Amino acid sequence: MNHDGSSMTNDLAFDAWPRWSPDGKRIVFASNRENKTDYEIYLMNANGNSVQRLTELHGRNTSPKWSPDEKKISFDHAAQGECDIFTIDAPRKQGIHLAALSGRFVSHPLSCRPKSRHL
Repeated sequence: MNHDGSSMTNDLAFDAWPRWSPDGKRIVFASNRENKTDYEIYLMNANGNSVQRLTELHGRNTSPKWSPDEKKISFDHAAQGECDIFTIDAPRKQGIHLAALSGRFVSHPLSCRPKSRHL
């Protein structure tokens, strides 16, 4: 993997914005591997296996961050001049839940406070 997170996988797409899960077993990242225009959020095992797409939103979904308890993943979403912060449940059998957390203008970096449920 390059220092900017690119080349995390053998895919020819731009894979970037990697974040290790707090337990070190998984990596969440953004990639344009589906259509080279939109960036979606993906999850894979630390060894690079089992890449799973977590989002299906048009636009740029980037900069994913884990919650300290590994139950949620937050990320930036930009589309049609609007910017938001979204959160999804970390993958479970019951699927993915999306909830908007902010309004139009988002500043970065987004992070979770240690041992807290607050961004």
